[in-house]
Amino acid sequence: MCFPPTGLAEGQLAPWILWQLWLSRNTLCFNNKIITEEEVITKALRMAKEWSGCQEKKAK
Repeated sequence: MCFPPTGLAEGQLAPWILWQLWLSRNTLCFNNKIITEEEVITKALRMAKEWSGCQEKKAK
């Protein structure tokens, strides 16, 4: 899967992808709902950018 530049520093996205994989696994196990790869990556990107933005505001 290819996606455009994210504006995130190297290594910031991996934990969010893992977290979304865990959540999608739980959704499948407990709600019998499949989360697509695109949804996992999209949610991970959104959460990583949100977290990064909060860290920048906090540092100021």
